[in-house]
Amino acid sequence: SGTAYNPSTAISSVQIYAAGDANSTVSFNYCVNNLYPVEGTVDTDTGGQQCTLPTSFEWTSTGPLIYPKNVSGHNFLSIKDPTIVQYQGTYHVFATAYDTAYRSVYFNFTDFNQANAATQTYMGSWATGNTVAPQVFYFAPHNLWYLIYQWGARYSTNPDINNPNGWSAPHSLLSGEPSGALDFWVICDDANCSLFFSRDDGVLYRSKTTIGNFPNFSGYEIVMQEANAGDLFEASNVYKVEGQNQYLLMVECYGPRYFRSWTSSSLDGPWAPLADTQQDPFAGAANVTWPDGQWTNDISHGELIRSGYDQKMEIDACDLRFLYQGYDPDAPVPDYNSTPYRLGLLTSTSNTGDTDPDTDPEPVGKFVGNIDTQGQIRSDFLNYWNQITPENAGKWDAMEYTRDQHNWTTIDAMYAYSRDHHIPFKQHTFVWNAQAPSWIRSLSATAQAEEIEEWIENFCNRYPNTELIDVVNEATPGHQPADFALNAFGSDWITNVFELAQEHCPNSVLILNDYNVLSWNTNEFITMATPAINAGVVDAIGCQAHGLEDWNVSTLSSKLTQLEALGVPIYISEYDVNRQDDTTQRNILSAQFPLFYERPSIRGITLWGYVVGMTWVDYSGLIQSNGTPRPAMTWLMDYLGR
Repeated sequence: SGTAYNPSTAISSVQIYAAGDANSTVSFNYCVNNLYPVEGTVDTDTGGQQCTLPTSFEWTSTGPLIYPKNVSGHNFLSIKDPTIVQYQGTYHVFATAYDTAYRSVYFNFTDFNQANAATQTYMGSWATGNTVAPQVFYFAPHNLWYLIYQWGARYSTNPDINNPNGWSAPHSLLSGEPSGALDFWVICDDANCSLFFSRDDGVLYRSKTTIGNFPNFSGYEIVMQEANAGDLFEASNVYKVEGQNQYLLMVECYGPRYFRSWTSSSLDGPWAPLADTQQDPFAGAANVTWPDGQWTNDISHGELIRSGYDQKMEIDACDLRFLYQGYDPDAPVPDYNSTPYRLGLLTSTSNTGDTDPDTDPEPVGKFVGNIDTQGQIRSDFLNYWNQITPENAGKWDAMEYTRDQHNWTTIDAMYAYSRDHHIPFKQHTFVWNAQAPSWIRSLSATAQAEEIEEWIENFCNRYPNTELIDVVNEATPGHQPADFALNAFGSDWITNVFELAQEHCPNSVLILNDYNVLSWNTNEFITMATPAINAGVVDAIGCQAHGLEDWNVSTLSSKLTQLEALGVPIYISEYDVNRQDDTTQRNILSAQFPLFYERPSIRGITLWGYVVGMTWVDYSGLIQSNGTPRPAMTWLMDYLGR
């Protein structure tokens, strides 16, 4: 009928009817090839899979794909700052170009193999004038394409991106813009639009307006800042991860050029580090391979290929590609403006997680980890351990001693350490009676429930890729069950707390942790744990393994058999051997540890401290403070081959 598709209505199937006499024909291919939304967001077919961002990135790069050209009498030396959007099967690219001044070009293509052959059109003669460092997107509420650019925050609009002559003259975008502002980036959620920008001063700025008031921005705030300007330089990109309650923020840094990254569940932040160092960047020379030979040291200003084209700036974590600028380091560069930039394409080779809500989180590979040492991570930690847990810094009272006043500093550092060194991070713990903040008990049941959820949500928003979490700790009757959670949720409080963690921490293995599980209280633990496990909200159980020095391997094995009947993986969560005599400690460890390590049901082992004099019990340390190992440590490292 020629009726346009309404993007607010999902298509689950398409039926095509043909009517006419026996001699009539219908071109089925025409119907299929011309079925597309006329506005809104195009979904990429990933077979129904939704992916999470990896915690560490790896990329492969093409050689230079797109070169500067002689366009309308301008013999351009460089092409840079690309913005790219795919619409109706065509890639549209707007980019900065330089000859004697910064100007701009536009071109389009349907396949990256054709990108360099595409005709580049000089934009200086358009109504827009030159659009430096552009960003392009479709703003669905206005049914208009927007082109955002500098100098001075400006925008132009066009009802049809396929019509180069349809762009309007420039309009001002930001009232009260500070001097030196550049690299403007717009992204919107359902209610508001954010305008991110830089000034090459180590500060990332943002202005905010409502969807209804867009494109009128006024004033600005600081999102984050660094003392060294090169550590937070320019070219910020912000995207919504498709199918996830997550935003990705990238900022270019230099020395040579690379991108750091952060994530958040909200454009308002807070922003948690993802891959944010030069050694482990979002994208940089450290994590890019070059099948055709390395042609640049810099991974500089560019844009991810989006899965849609509207103001939400969505990307598909299953299909990460980044169009970027780089240049030959051996080329003569008389000044920065003359840097001979070309455009290349990165393709992610990182592992991404399938977050189909009908599947459980994938278990982390078997590890032998440890805790911090009195709030610090020793320089020798990675010599011995490949997983980290905070001993006390992750407990609720340590992180929110005063209501709504959070202390993230120590966990920020530990989480970042785990990201930098590619080891699992385990949060200990969410809900526990012993080290909950005192103010929680003075609240009403309704307020307690709200605060418990807020605590869990805040943590997982800030640290979204935490691999493992002790969600509930020591809930066996007679241990330390959280009385405030019982008051908040009633007798099903354990299940309710895990449901909150399942909602807000979808990337984590959720653990029910307790002590004496392998000794005196195995049956009591099983009775307590069974309802929540049967409800499908508990991913694993954690067995604190303190005080097992006098328990023989045969009995421990029988206890594990009982626990395995629960049908979920097991983690040895707090293991130590508290013996002053070196030989006795070694003998106990060498007898018990292989039982745990070689048991298929046990997915990981975390020891509870390792430095003599700095563990929670007197004699469980495994090395002296100067690094000299006790015999038990020597045995353990030999056993593990470390």
